[in-house]
Amino acid sequence: MHVFSDYVDAINAKWDISTWHDPFALTLTLRQKAKNAQFKGAGAPTSPLIDYSRNFRHFMNVLNTSVYQNRFRRGQTRLRVFAVAEHHLAGRLHYHAAVERPQHVERDDFEERIAKAWRKTHWGHEHMQITPNADKGWQHYLLKTKSKGYLPDHIDWANCHL
Repeated sequence: MHVFSDYVDAINAKWDISTWHDPFALTLTLRQKAKNAQFKGAGAPTSPLIDYSRNFRHFMNVLNTSVYQNRFRRGQTRLRVFAVAEHHLAGRLHYHAAVERPQHVERDDFEERIAKAWRKTHWGHEHMQITPNADKGWQHYLLKTKSKGYLPDHIDWANCHL
């Protein structure tokens, strides 16, 4: 337990959600089977955390492109995000994430863009929760160890941009 506490303390030292401009709390449910039979990995994912991480990367690419357009494509800017994969008690995987809303995008518009980007993914399930005003409580929730097992394996570092 002490090791997890040190790990969480190290993350909290690097990341403070209260410094972000209007962070959104996301809960994005994943399908258990791909919705598109032509998708290369149709059916159940062969390696769920890897396939779902790719799916989340695609989601963030679509969202970043929607928000920043060419500036994102040129590598000039991107949304800040912290993402964690988690198992629901029933076994279904889902993502919890914090995403910073850019100042030039209105709240309602940003929420619509998030939902639209998630629906464009292969593994994205219709069930999602998008909430503005994420705070330190959401940050602590993202870093909880219950229902994750070994926390470091569930933080999607490949898709986190702090």
